[in-house]
Amino acid sequence: GTGEAFKVCVDLNKMQEVRDFKNAMPHLFKSRNVTNGDHYSVVQGLEDCQQANPFINCASCECMYWCCPLGPVQMCLCFLNPCTYCIYAEMDGKKKAFNKDIRSLMAKYNIKAEIRDDGLETFAYFDPL
Repeated sequence: GTGEAFKVCVDLNKMQEVRDFKNAMPHLFKSRNVTNGDHYSVVQGLEDCQQANPFINCASCECMYWCCPLGPVQMCLCFLNPCTYCIYAEMDGKKKAFNKDIRSLMAKYNIKAEIRDDGLETFAYFDPL
């Protein structure tokens, strides 16, 4: 077969998904003959995004930033706060780099690769073309 589309969550609370992706090449990659080196490049891009999260050393602090003390109201306030965009700037830069570099790398295998926010989570999507 051609392999199935899949996604990998790069949020701090789901770091195991990137580890699992690192340790086992997905069927889509195998079916498209993605080299181990290119698989590693994708893994490195995902890990770079995770490492750029400003709360990498305290994942629970991210929850506190977004949710405490006002719950959903706090989240709205955080989205309105320009500081939020400053503290996440490095992570946004890594996502843009992933989309530029990994997208072109995967294109040679006829795989569309893209990292994007989906609701409150961030995923890397891999779709066969």
